[in-house]
Amino acid sequence: MTSTRRREEAAPGTVRVRLVGEAFDAGFVARILRDHPEVEFAGRPAHYSGGRTYITLRVVRGGAGTRTDEEASAMTREARPPAGRDYTHPDVFTAGVAEGWAEAETDPARIDWPERQARAAIPFEVTGGRPVNPCERTGIARGRNEMGFWGEQKMADALVTVNLLGTRYLLMVERGDGYGWAVPGGHVEPGETGLQAAVRELAEETGLDARGWPFTVFREMPPRYVPDPRSSDEAWAVTVPVHVDLGDRDAAPAVNGGDDARRAEWIPARNYTVLTAALDMLHGRVFAAHVAMLGDFLGGSEDSSEGKGR
Repeated sequence: MTSTRRREEAAPGTVRVRLVGEAFDAGFVARILRDHPEVEFAGRPAHYSGGRTYITLRVVRGGAGTRTDEEASAMTREARPPAGRDYTHPDVFTAGVAEGWAEAETDPARIDWPERQARAAIPFEVTGGRPVNPCERTGIARGRNEMGFWGEQKMADALVTVNLLGTRYLLMVERGDGYGWAVPGGHVEPGETGLQAAVRELAEETGLDARGWPFTVFREMPPRYVPDPRSSDEAWAVTVPVHVDLGDRDAAPAVNGGDDARRAEWIPARNYTVLTAALDMLHGRVFAAHVAMLGDFLGGSEDSSEGKGR
């Protein structure tokens, strides 16, 4: 297996694909092979470097030639660093700061913590100038992992449902970072409410513009902690779920993946079990941060009622 640290010596006709180290599965590879017929599977995970696990796919048809890591980015999943590490993903310091989704401060002791604690959705403590995740130990003891800001990151998520011929559907997007399928959502910008952020993210990620819709279709729910795999013990996510109920319709509104969403789809969601079965047909899985939230919202089994989101 060619070392990823020496790209100039990569063998012609190979593609390196980054996977979640402990979540390697045949379904993910099957999706790659389905979507990229010019490649074949060339081996089990064989290389761990810089916090990432790699497999190799070999170009076999179509004259595709050599592909670089950047050109294979659509088939990328990040691996988590070993537990207990002091870790912040390099992109936080580079692209994150340049694009505005991360702060440049590297020492949390220099941050005005009383101000951040005062506006936090879920109270948290600061010890020795360092914020403490109030809900879980993530395995990343220090640093921000893949989060942009120290402490709480306030998010908003749009849980959009529609009933078609007696069946409930939930609008979901396939994340472009390889973490699976999620409901549309993202950061709450300064000055925004959770509802405003959910509506904005919904439009950006699916093309569904809910501005001007009757207020009665929206239900903002209490903030909740989400176990985001990008979190650390010093940087974590809290989301404001917003249910957008489109009621009974003859057809679902048209949607298209946009921004950082690869695609958007209406997924059958009578309950959480039905949802996961439908995603399995797409060789997909629910984004880890949304598993508990969607389980609570939809209800958990075939025998349950229509769930709390009905």
